[in-house]
Amino acid sequence: MSENLQKNPENKDQKQNIPFNSLSPVSDPDNHKFYCNSLEWAISNRKEKDIKNIALSGTYGSGKSSILKTFEETNKNEKLKFLNISLATFKEEKKNNTDKYAHLRSEDINSDKLSKNDQLRLVELSILQQIFYHEEYDNIPDSRFKKIRSLKPQEVQETTWLLFGLIFVLYTFFNFKFLKTLINLPEPKLWFAYILQGLLVVGGLVLSFYFLRAVVGFSQKLTISKLNFQNLEIQVADKIDKSILNNHLDEILYFFEVTEYNVVIIEDLDRFEQTEIFTKLREINLLINNSKSINRTVTFIYAIRDEMFKDKDRTKFFDFIIPVIPVINYSNSNEQLTRALEKFEYSLSTELIDQVAFYVDDMRLLYNIVNEFHIYFQKFKGEKYQNKLFAIIVYKNIYPEDFVMLGKNQGILYKNLVDNKLSWINDASRKIEEENSRLKMELDNLERVLPKNLEELRRIYLMEYMKNANNLSHFRIANKNYSVEQMLEDENFENLKNGSISYRENQYNREFNFKFSDVESRLDPDKSYSDRKTEIENKNAGRVKDIRDRLKQNEEENRRIKNAKIKYLLKNKKISLSSQPSKQEQLIILLIRNGYIAEDYLNYISYFYPGSITERDHWFLMNVRNEMDSKFDYKLDEVENVIKKISESEFERRFVLNYSLLDQFLKSKKFPLKKELFFKQLSNESNDSVKFIYSYIKEDKNSGVLIKTLCKSWIGIWKFIEEDSSLTDCEKSNYLSLILNNAEIEDIENIASTSQLEAVLNAKSDFLSIVSDTKRQIEIIDEFDLKFNSLKWDESRKEIREYIYSMNNYEINPPMLRIMIKEFGEYREEDFNHSNYAAIKLSGCDRLIE
Repeated sequence: MSENLQKNPENKDQKQNIPFNSLSPVSDPDNHKFYCNSLEWAISNRKEKDIKNIALSGTYGSGKSSILKTFEETNKNEKLKFLNISLATFKEEKKNNTDKYAHLRSEDINSDKLSKNDQLRLVELSILQQIFYHEEYDNIPDSRFKKIRSLKPQEVQETTWLLFGLIFVLYTFFNFKFLKTLINLPEPKLWFAYILQGLLVVGGLVLSFYFLRAVVGFSQKLTISKLNFQNLEIQVADKIDKSILNNHLDEILYFFEVTEYNVVIIEDLDRFEQTEIFTKLREINLLINNSKSINRTVTFIYAIRDEMFKDKDRTKFFDFIIPVIPVINYSNSNEQLTRALEKFEYSLSTELIDQVAFYVDDMRLLYNIVNEFHIYFQKFKGEKYQNKLFAIIVYKNIYPEDFVMLGKNQGILYKNLVDNKLSWINDASRKIEEENSRLKMELDNLERVLPKNLEELRRIYLMEYMKNANNLSHFRIANKNYSVEQMLEDENFENLKNGSISYRENQYNREFNFKFSDVESRLDPDKSYSDRKTEIENKNAGRVKDIRDRLKQNEEENRRIKNAKIKYLLKNKKISLSSQPSKQEQLIILLIRNGYIAEDYLNYISYFYPGSITERDHWFLMNVRNEMDSKFDYKLDEVENVIKKISESEFERRFVLNYSLLDQFLKSKKFPLKKELFFKQLSNESNDSVKFIYSYIKEDKNSGVLIKTLCKSWIGIWKFIEEDSSLTDCEKSNYLSLILNNAEIEDIENIASTSQLEAVLNAKSDFLSIVSDTKRQIEIIDEFDLKFNSLKWDESRKEIREYIYSMNNYEINPPMLRIMIKEFGEYREEDFNHSNYAAIKLSGCDRLIE
């Protein structure tokens, strides 16, 4: 018990120490001192200077309410009695007819449906209610405004006895015998009976007086508007078109007559942008101060926005105006926001704060953003994603209606975040499909071209000439005969096209009675010779290969488009923006372009419930989508389901590098495209990819399978390793061993084509130890026809030694000759040192001698 009592105060202190910010007006005597002095001067001189209407004028959120609260709390003049009126209505003041997103909003503001006069009457009614409900019932007993009040037991008892007494008196007066029977009186004298009846009359009159006074008081508070008896209707009063304040002036004057209020503070009237209400209040103020029954000066203080009155109207309306310098505006809100966040010890991006601060110009809004961010942060554990969470909270507070619409897949943010992206994707995909259709048609035409080359095409045209000319033996150009073979030459065929040609028929020269264009029409009405020539040249110049490569690129581009993220589309100006974006659109574009709000916005504003993936898997997905690094050895539980949830475009970025993902890809044939993209990421020679590969191999996790798969996609792997100065010779040798032992021979050959691998192998004296399998050794030696200039083969198998010797896979140099003679002949050190050639002849190594 005692322990609990000790703990409770600590918990209470801990809750009180949470650095939340109140949104209510704050009393700040130090910062508001000058404003309070100004108000005090105006009120103190209200009689001498005739100051009855004072305006505290400033922008929205400039701190007007806080100044008034400070003035009330610090006021030392006991004669000042304050009456506060504040309209707690925060609906939109006006509908913007130029709002191009009006169709995105689900419902209209109710106040917009009211006429201007109706709105004005509602405001007046609210003012009247606040005036009278502010005061106790007993202080305004004669007011016609009825309030629900709790009767005291004494009042109930007095009323009951009053009514009972009146009934009793009336009854006994008319039934005097009842009184005699009740009190068992003897027959009284006549004069005594008269005295008793007189007393009853006096008591009845007194009780009737009090009863009638109560009835009259009640009737004064009763207003009858209509009496309806079946078909008879009597209209007593119709006040719907009258001003409520004007209609109840007597009530208002009565209120100030029986109360002591002399300073009325009026706030939030400017929200309705109706100056008529200010005019009515000024008139009421004049009536109050001119009333002889109210023996004091009553001053109205209005908290209004600077833009409420146009031109010089406000100087005519108010007797004294105090301007309020905003505590916060676009220029300093970033400092205020940083200071407020520091209380919670958050480390948000300075760039983000500077960017969103431009849209935060109200202290209450700023405080609420910080409060909400802290609550969301604690609920969703958003430490890693606090910038994104903060961005969505900022938008939620500035445009709350659109934030709600976002949850319904509607609204302006949803349109920019999703609809515009889908529209761009569809347009981009359609353009690619159109290009593919054109390329496929061109490819089909090229593949259907019968002439394989220009010579065959020209023969076709020459044969058409010969077919339509009788007994053509030669073509003639400038009185010279040319055979068909000669006509295939460029110059001669150009003369044929130009018509500068005739032909030889037997012993006579003839002119062709048709033109080259006629031959073109006969052979192919749709294509000229030039067209067909271009097709052949394109085909022979690799156009077919180019088209196929382009089709493959388009397919890859189409896949990327469908998985593209909105922030990259905006940065690369893929999505067109409005030429004159609204302030809301500017904020949306700012947050999306910098990745602070993205397609995964729901992850920061809703709970995660484990299902196909665990919470651990969920946070890894969040890192991937937010482009944040995770540890390579971050353990995943439901790996296949995680892979399903990662998009193809995300596999092209380094944030997917994870041992669990790699293990799954190495042991499974599922997800071939994502696997290909993952290994393409590993093969890009970036620092992160290389670091991932090295660390994975050091963990001795399926390193052989990794290298085998990696060598298929990264033919520059050995060149990179060889040139990597961070690796020791021993480490490079280990990686070479992994390549030679695990990669396909075909892949090793491709790797060698881009590096000095063959030269390295020829000089690799420990080749037989780094490649463990004899069959694999022979395959590599045979593939590259290696010529070892040095070898360590003391512990190698006899089979491989004989193979190298028999196939001459060694250089003719002293070290290798010594090894071969020692292994396969008779070695004499003296002969070998004196004469290598003589030592070979005398060694008995037939293969070497040959």
